[in-house]
Amino acid sequence: MSSSPTVPPRPLIRLRSPADLLAILPYLLGFHPTDSLVAVGFAGPTLIFLTRIDLPEPASAESTESPQELLSHVADLIRRQGADHAVVIGYGELDAVDPLLCSASDVFARYGLPVGDVLRVTGARYWSYLCADTACCPPEGVPFEVESSAVAATATVAGLVALPNRQALESVVAPVTGEARAAMRRATRRAVIRLDARLSGPDPETTRRALVAEGRRLLSEVINQYREDGQLPGDQTVAWLSVLLFFTEVRDEAWYQLDPAMLETDIALWTDLTRRIQPHLVAPAASVLGYLAWRAGRGSLASVAIQRALQADPEYQLALLISNALRYGIQADPAVLDAWDETRPAPHEVRIDDGSSTQLPLKSALSPFPEPLARPDPIADQRTGLDDASVDWDGFSNTDVNTDTARARIPRQRTDGDTHESKGSAGI
Repeated sequence: MSSSPTVPPRPLIRLRSPADLLAILPYLLGFHPTDSLVAVGFAGPTLIFLTRIDLPEPASAESTESPQELLSHVADLIRRQGADHAVVIGYGELDAVDPLLCSASDVFARYGLPVGDVLRVTGARYWSYLCADTACCPPEGVPFEVESSAVAATATVAGLVALPNRQALESVVAPVTGEARAAMRRATRRAVIRLDARLSGPDPETTRRALVAEGRRLLSEVINQYREDGQLPGDQTVAWLSVLLFFTEVRDEAWYQLDPAMLETDIALWTDLTRRIQPHLVAPAASVLGYLAWRAGRGSLASVAIQRALQADPEYQLALLISNALRYGIQADPAVLDAWDETRPAPHEVRIDDGSSTQLPLKSALSPFPEPLARPDPIADQRTGLDDASVDWDGFSNTDVNTDTARARIPRQRTDGDTHESKGSAGI
């Protein structure tokens, strides 16, 4: 009888100071934050959630959200993750972060969240707003380094990656350029002509059913092939798939093909598709990528994917719902999402996709928050899936982050929401 494979011990990153916390955050986000407000939520000793949001623009007549309102949104977001205390960090110059950080403790306290520390990071120094001991927190700030720290070294060995900035993360899902883009443009033009010709026949409904069946088969083949060799098919096939993805049932085949053990490979696949597909047709593929990244707890990647989807189609409902899930810090429930396979639509249930579907259980996930979808501004990034992290708050003396669950899951050979008011009662 064969024995079960030995599970290797989960590596731990031990954090013993505020500098260690600052060193690990870029690896959990996937990039080094700048001009940002970052809030980290803890449940007892456990780091369970973090979120990053752009600093608001300087106050002006057009400003619609006060520092207190922004902090209230972040505090409520952290509280709803089950956190019982937090750390708040402002990255930027004093004038930009001071209005937020001076109010952070009071605002978070109104949500029942004691704040363990409030830190300002400017350049390679940090200042504590709560520590008055000049021996550990001098007026000139405390110097710290990220890349050369032991925490960063351990994080790198554990597979975590920190890109230089958010723009570098956006480039992970940016359209291909040069001849690759020109070739895809030509292939897409031919695919659109081909689709129009087929839909112009005497029996468009029968044609649509045939196209959906063809699209499902094609997407299944592309997924299986990518799982084997990590390669996309040629331009003609990708272009044809890009137009067929506008049938809801073709796009939804991605869910039915989902294997949790292959989630990272599927994220790499949809990252490649999002880059290859012509920008004006990318909403379905980028939304699938956003969903998979959200499901994996990689809110930063989900956010930039949803940005691309909404740039292509500001009213694409699947993208809007995932964006709302990110805005409210809703974590994916695999038990609910896996059950969706039981509701697979029959082959004759076909419609051209506007991003809507009654099948996806994101609506159920959003049910505690029935307010209309609203476009969140500024953009937020999140990191979940840190349930096994261990943090000792005794003066930051022994903070452990379990990197098996905190792993920054980056697509192979590369590293890793806006919303819009929904109209009517259409599903996703």
